[in-house]
Amino acid sequence: MSEIDLHHLVEATGVLAFGVLFYSSTLRVLRDAHPRLRGIRHSLNGLAFGGLGVGLAIARIQVAPDVYFDARNVPVALIALFEGWTAGLLAGGVVAVYRWWWLGGSGTIPGIVSVMCVAVVGSLIHRWAIRRGRVGTSDALALGAATFLATLLGYAMLGHEGLAKFARTWPHFLIAYVGGIGVLAQLFRDVAEREQLHAAQRRFRALLDEASEAIRIVDPGTRRILEANRADSALSGMARERLLGCDARAFWPDDPDGRARWEALATEAAAAGVASAFSLPYRGAGGAIRSVDLTVRRVEHDGRSYDIVMFRD
Repeated sequence: MSEIDLHHLVEATGVLAFGVLFYSSTLRVLRDAHPRLRGIRHSLNGLAFGGLGVGLAIARIQVAPDVYFDARNVPVALIALFEGWTAGLLAGGVVAVYRWWWLGGSGTIPGIVSVMCVAVVGSLIHRWAIRRGRVGTSDALALGAATFLATLLGYAMLGHEGLAKFARTWPHFLIAYVGGIGVLAQLFRDVAEREQLHAAQRRFRALLDEASEAIRIVDPGTRRILEANRADSALSGMARERLLGCDARAFWPDDPDGRARWEALATEAAAAGVASAFSLPYRGAGGAIRSVDLTVRRVEHDGRSYDIVMFRD
């Protein structure tokens, strides 16, 4: 492979990497909390990935003397697969406009037919996948195969000359479309699932802070505080950032009787799964002792134990 070939390959890889980053950013900023935001996200991704398709068309890769291929249909296929009709058709439309106005030539109509077929098929597979819960590997591979066939259709529309050209480049299209879409779809799915997890954590954080009672999640083995809400910070006199990682026993009183009550509460929670205490001595950040009513529940999640502690002054 010549130096120019490698340069173009790096360019194409950079274009696709930018696509993953852009998609991740739009998921983070324009979440599905409001339909208008979702529509804006679909439109932005459609236009952006159409632009990426144009970039890949420009950064074509030479595979033999006077023989080139490009992966312009990959961004269109991916965004249609993960965002649906609006994004897919917009992306395909951007590439089609570029093909019509800037390139022209005998391959214009076949090129437009090919890219719009990819947008439609990708959107249909997206709809089918969402009905089943999420986009899977089989969906990505099916779309990769469909994209390869749509490319073949475009070359076939050019007649014998087009098929002869496709015969020299089909292994590269096969790798780029079936393999490339399959691998990149996994990255896109990981990005989407990670953002869904972050969104769930943000909702959990917001709901936790709205509770009127102090809520604290403690590791029963180390007694370290894993999570705390706003009411806990107010009661303890410590910011949440300082609370996290602290030993929960630091809030127990110094006198033996008071600490014995806390120890008995922890023992009961470990044995019965739940325990309650009233007028339990609690030491705030300034050292002042106050009485709290407290309930602790032992829960299991992913093979680990947690104590959910709820208390009020």
